[in-house]
This record gives sequence, structure tokens and C-alpha cells, in this order.
Amino acid sequence: MAIRLTEFRVGLPALRFAVEIAHSVPRILTAFERITLLMCDRLSADPLFRRLPVVRAFEDFLCVPDAAPIVGPVINELITLGAVVTKRKDADPQWLRLEELEITGAGQQMLAENEIAAQTQVHEESFLFDPIAGKILPEEDLIRYSPQPPSIRVDAEAFRNLFPENLIRKAIPEARFSWWRPQARVQGLRQLAEPEILWREVMAGVHLDDGRIMLQLPNETETEYVNRLSSQEIVERFLRPVFGLDRFGGQQSETWPTVLPSSVDSDTRHWIVLPRFAETIPESARWCIVHPSLQSLAFSVQAPGRLIIGFDPRLSRDLTVEWNSAGDSCQVTRRTSWPLPPDVLCVCEREMLIGRRLQVRVQDEEVLLPAGVWTPQPTSESDQFDVLRDLASKLRQTVNEDHLLIPRWWQSKDPFETETRETLVAAGYSVSKAEAFIARLQTRYTTIQERRGICGTRDGNP
Repeated sequence: MAIRLTEFRVGLPALRFAVEIAHSVPRILTAFERITLLMCDRLSADPLFRRLPVVRAFEDFLCVPDAAPIVGPVINELITLGAVVTKRKDADPQWLRLEELEITGAGQQMLAENEIAAQTQVHEESFLFDPIAGKILPEEDLIRYSPQPPSIRVDAEAFRNLFPENLIRKAIPEARFSWWRPQARVQGLRQLAEPEILWREVMAGVHLDDGRIMLQLPNETETEYVNRLSSQEIVERFLRPVFGLDRFGGQQSETWPTVLPSSVDSDTRHWIVLPRFAETIPESARWCIVHPSLQSLAFSVQAPGRLIIGFDPRLSRDLTVEWNSAGDSCQVTRRTSWPLPPDVLCVCEREMLIGRRLQVRVQDEEVLLPAGVWTPQPTSESDQFDVLRDLASKLRQTVNEDHLLIPRWWQSKDPFETETRETLVAAGYSVSKAEAFIARLQTRYTTIQERRGICGTRDGNP
């Protein structure tokens, strides 16, 4: 059974061609045009008739009196249309011998179809071509496309040299151009410039099926196309950005345990792709200890009422505290390296995110994909509680309301008030001033959690 690991938006190309269309409306051959072409086709090489002037052939065989005024314009028209060519450029066409007129391929086609092309007209139009589906799209589909290439997309350069001439020919009668007539024939097409590449984004799923990665697009043709690509192209174009191989691959994940696809099949826990980490943080999480590789993702979509705790050894100060403009969420960063095991990526109250490497196959190549799995938080004392105790101690080194409020996110009411009171008294506050200070902190915390939709004992931290 296939497991859906994630989904992403992928760009599919269309090529917009500017095309010059040469066309004409044919008409039925006149009797004299048809007879002239027949004589050129059948008698011009006949030893008995080839030296006979065309005019004499009309007069002697067809009993057309004074045929010259009729034959001259007919031959001139056939020469102009390319149906016949003359071997003597200086002669009056009506007095040419049959051997001096040669029927062309176009003339033979006119004779076979009993039609003659009128004067050629030229118009310019554009056509939208879907190279994956292999079809011309209706002009109204243009609204679904954009010239801006998406960050994740199919390689359009593979289609750059295509010119679907036959498909365009078939599409012209159905396009309802104002100049087109039902009787018209396309005589030629000319591409006027390099095609414009346009993009349409669709949702694509990444499925794990019997240990193999398969991409699923909205229709069967698109799905078959992307899964026929080389393993290298699938990895570089799609899996690298989707799974964050640049950020989480290589040294970052080399110490993480490797798991086989069978482990994922039987695992009821929540597996995630790490670039989408922020949107998978449990809604109930008030605080999160976040690995440096995920910290920017957590900050980018921070929820109201949530505290994000990060670590960065490159900080210029020992501690930074940043509240958002609404004053209802906070980021705390310490100048130190990651204090938890390397495969622990995020710790919340009740769950933790663990890094794993999925051993999968893409085509016939083995690939290790970094991923995360949310797992229940162990109930026993562990490293993360030491992290919180150390942070609380650091925050209480300064009597600052923005700093002293933060331990309330993980401390229950009584321990929080006790330790805050000790800090204030040690700083010289009277008991009454300390109690008023603590009351302000408790009110502020309650207001923040009410904005978030959590209050009192509902958050498990009374």
C-alpha cells in the first residue's frame, strides 16, 4: 500500500508559439484549366503530340474556334499558381508547344483534387502548446498560466526545440479566427520566434510504494512523465527542495538513525518533511525547544501565545529575547550549541520531533531522505528539563518584566510565583512591590493565553 509522505506545488510548462500562417481558399478547376493540365500531364512527352502548340490542340481536338484568347489567360494563371512551368521564358504562353510546358507537383495535386488554390493570404496567430500532454490548448486556458517560473518545476528546456506543426494545422480550423473560411487550406506555417515558456502550478504528492518514491500529479499523463525522468533529475528537481536535502542532508543528518520503508508502513506516528516543520507543530504546544536548523522555520509562522526557544553559538550576546509587535508570542535564543541529542529536532510539552533518514529507492538508485517523526514526550526526567531550568535561571539574572514572564510558559503558578518572588526580593523589592509585580506578570500571561484561545487549567499549566 502506498503511503503519502507529503505534497508540494510543481510548475508544468506550456509553450506559446507565434506563428505565421499562409492559407488560401481553393476553387474548382474550370474545364479549360483541367484540360490544359491533363494535356501537360499526358501529352507533353508523347512523340506524336509534344510539338503541337496548346492553342492548336484546343482548336483541332476540342473544336474550340479561335482558342488563343481563352488559352492565354488560362496558361498565365496556371503559371502564376505554380501548377505549370514554361521552358521558354520569352514565348507567348498561348503559342507554347506541349513539350514546352511542364506540370509541377502542385499542378498534379490540383488535378487529382480538382481544386485550384486562390491567392495566398498570410496571418499571424499564437498557439498554446502543452508539451507533456502533447496537445494544443484553447486560448482561454492562457489565464491559468504565468510567465513567472515557480521554484520547483519541470525542465522546460527539454521542449525548447519542439514545433508541433501538425497539431497547429489541425487546430487552426477549430480556433475560430475571424479570417478563416471553412473552405480554406493551410499552405504553410512558419515559427516567428522562440516560444514563450509559461507556467501552471499543480499539487503533486510524494508517495512511498513498496520502498520506492513515486510522484503523483493530477492526471495520468503528467504522473507518467515525471516518473519516467532519471533518478538524478527527480532527486535534484523535486526531492531536494521538498525534503530540504541542502539544509538537512549530508553532515546535518549523518548521525540520525536510518529506517527502512517497512518501518514507516507500520508506524502510526506522524511523519513529516522537515521544510514543512512549522505547520506541523502541535496546536496545543505553548513552548518549543527548536534545533538551530529549524529555528528560522519556527520563527516564520509563530503562533500567538507560543514561546520558541533556540540556540545559536554565533550570537554576540549571551541571551536575546524578542517579542512580537502584539506582545503575545516570544522568541528566546541562547548563545550556546544545541544541548540535546543530535537527532532531537524539537521538544514541546507532550511531543518531540525526532530526525530520521528514510532509505528509499528512486528508480534504481538508493537515496537517503531526511525526515522527522513526532513521537510522545517521555514522562521521565530528561535533558530538556535541564534546558528549561538553566534558561529560567539565566532569565532571572535581570529584573525585567519581559524576561521574568517567560518561565511562566513551562512553570505552574505556585513554583513560578515562588521563584520570581525570590528574584525580586534579592533585587531589593519590598514584599508588597514584589507581589504587585508578580500579579502583573500573571495577568499578562493569562491575557496572552486567552488571545490564543487557551486559559486557566485547560492548558495543563495552571
